Amino acid sequence: MPIGSFARRSGLTASALLVYADAGLLRPTEVDPVSGYPFYGEDQLERAVLLRRLREIDMPLATAKSVLSADRAEAIRLVDEHANAVVSGATAAPQHAAVIKGSCAAEPAVIVAALSGPVLAAAIEQVLTATTDEPDSAVLGGVRFEADSSAVTVTAT
Repeated sequence: MPIGSFARRSGLTASALLVYADAGLLRPTEVDPVSGYPFYGEDQLERAVLLRRLREIDMPLATAKSVLSADRAEAIRLVDEHANAVVSGATAAPQHAAVIKGSCAAEPAVIVAALSGPVLAAAIEQVLTATTDEPDSAVLGGVRFEADSSAVTVTAT
């Protein structure tokens, strides 16, 4: 089938199909020797749709090529590995954005202290026993954070 028809059926663009052909991911079954026009086979649709789905989750072409050539178990492992990397990157993005925004401000923010998650969790856990979900019991009036270059102190009031 002509590249335009194949593109519509697979959900890819003709230009993407040309890139994938050049990358060796999805080569046309036939190329017209005079015009250079590519043609694809019905049997390539499944691979094209899978490739589209891999690109929809921002999988790089090299990794997509590995997925397409792997057995089922390895393909699943590679997809999981990529998805976990995307999630980790998305989790870190707000922190990176805060640093970037701080550098764009007229007066950059001064970092007084930087804590690892476990250190902050341990500090919070120390005041957690003073909290309650009962609206009539005002056990914890507030939490005070004091920080300097050497320590962060969490005090329940």
